[in-house]
Amino acid sequence: MGPMTETTGIAPFYDWLSRDYDAMTSFDQRFVRERPFIKLLVDNYGITTALDAGTGTGFHALLLAQLGVQVTAVDISPDMIEALRKRAAGMGLHVDTHVAPFHRLPELVTVRQDAIFALGNTLAHSASRADLLGTLTAFHSILRPGGVAFVQVLNYRQILATRERVQMVRQVGSTQFTRWYEYVGDLIRFHITQTNMESGKELSENSIILRPVMDDELREIMVEAGFEDVRLYGGISMAPYDPATSKDCVVLAQKRLSSP
Repeated sequence: MGPMTETTGIAPFYDWLSRDYDAMTSFDQRFVRERPFIKLLVDNYGITTALDAGTGTGFHALLLAQLGVQVTAVDISPDMIEALRKRAAGMGLHVDTHVAPFHRLPELVTVRQDAIFALGNTLAHSASRADLLGTLTAFHSILRPGGVAFVQVLNYRQILATRERVQMVRQVGSTQFTRWYEYVGDLIRFHITQTNMESGKELSENSIILRPVMDDELREIMVEAGFEDVRLYGGISMAPYDPATSKDCVVLAQKRLSSP
């Protein structure tokens, strides 16, 4: 049994994960896979400025910057933001960065944005419905009238119906990353275990509590926060959303043109 890293919040968990995050998520391959879909959004909605909320190591921020968008990236993890800064420098790209929780966005982002991207299941870190409403209200406040929000959570309706335990297993070199769930009442404890496959030894493990955000709740709170034309999709490819089979629940919504 490898060392279990004890963290007491979101930032320490992602600081712990930051060193291995790109390998675990196939960072470089995702540019080829996701670029056409993000470009379509940029072109269709005339996006020239965007906020990447919960940026992690900055995959979507960097992809948007490559597409000519002026990007602001925010994350609560200092180590994730530092990884983004290094990536951006190495790629010759500029991204404005902030280490901050989402409730501080209105004071940090003073230029109204064309779009907000909150991908990577970021919203499942909301501690309560009120917390989620606060986050989406903050998103709404920094968008220009007519601006768009593109947010993604896992399809928790399907996850809770099947109570799947292992979410994903990926091996990079000799290290295997296993992402798995433990069900704790209405919550999910999300574990990441790293194992050396040559020795069979577990290298480390860490976990964090997630609050499953259901499709109907997300739609309802988006409207309550002030968004309109709220549409659900099954992934960033904009495939139809099927509550029984879709892996993701992706929401595309707009701020009213009449909003201040």
